[in-house]
Amino acid sequence: LKFYSTFAMLRLPRPLARVVSGHVRTCVAVRAQACQLAAPSASVAQKAAPQSQTETAVPEQKPAVECKWCKSATANADRVCDACAWVASRTAPGELSPFKMLGCAECMHLKLEKAEAEYRRLQNVLHPDRFARAPEEEQLLAQKHSAKVNEAIAIVRCPLRRAIELCKLHGVDPLAEEQRIQDMELMMESMEIAEELEEADADGASAVLKRVNERIGQHVQKFAKARDADDWDTAVQHVQALQLFTRLAEQAAGHASHYA
Repeated sequence: LKFYSTFAMLRLPRPLARVVSGHVRTCVAVRAQACQLAAPSASVAQKAAPQSQTETAVPEQKPAVECKWCKSATANADRVCDACAWVASRTAPGELSPFKMLGCAECMHLKLEKAEAEYRRLQNVLHPDRFARAPEEEQLLAQKHSAKVNEAIAIVRCPLRRAIELCKLHGVDPLAEEQRIQDMELMMESMEIAEELEEADADGASAVLKRVNERIGQHVQKFAKARDADDWDTAVQHVQALQLFTRLAEQAAGHASHYA
């Protein structure tokens, strides 16, 4: 009708108007088809979208270890769950070594800062206030676990106790009665240091303490080397040396503080 009125206003002859009208309708149809091809339908766009997302998708990460009690995916199942304190109370203390309990490697040279941080975290998790409304049995188990954590940090902090624990984990008791000190030079050295301490003043005791700590460091290195070589006879000898020098270090520290 629009085309007809336009042609009527122009007063074109009817045959010519029909030709012009047909030509215009053909052009409009062709233009519409071209627009449709240039702009795909919504259904086509929806089907194409998932394909582009798949190509740029980030690989899915593996799930964390699951706590067997609270089923949390952020659990330290081998120690104490981060999400619930009840794992600690339901796990019998003594199942883990002091090293694993504090999340550090079973070795002489470890990161004490990491062990100290884990110790503080566990003490917070095992605080008695968290178990105030728990059954009495669980409260007692939590107390035992807390005591075990305190013992673990004491072992990890002390080179002598650390070495003893590593020997025991291998099935060797370095302080058994049959394990006697056979190094006579070591015995003489320790006796001389003890005599020196008896006559030393504060400065002398501090100097002795420094020298003894150096000897402790040397035997820590030697013990670690013997352990890595699976030479447990030599490792036991260095544990015995560590026992002597640790005792002398305690005496020297006490002697120095007495004069302070």
